[in-house]
Amino acid sequence: MKAAPFLCLLFACGAGFPATAAAAEDYPFCLESAYGGGGSTITCRFQTMEQCLAAKESNSDRCYANPWRGKR
Repeated sequence: MKAAPFLCLLFACGAGFPATAAAAEDYPFCLESAYGGGGSTITCRFQTMEQCLAAKESNSDRCYANPWRGKR
């Protein structure tokens, strides 16, 4: 029974990431959000530039065309 939570976590992580990465390639616009330490996160989940711009939380966030779209 102790292995059950671990297996659930392992399955959730393993099953979730490939689908998410593949789905992100299908959206035409990405939002890059900077965070402390010089890093950033990129979220490619926007159908329009306007949706991306509306999701910006700071002036350092930027929207751009998805460079990975159609590269599978």
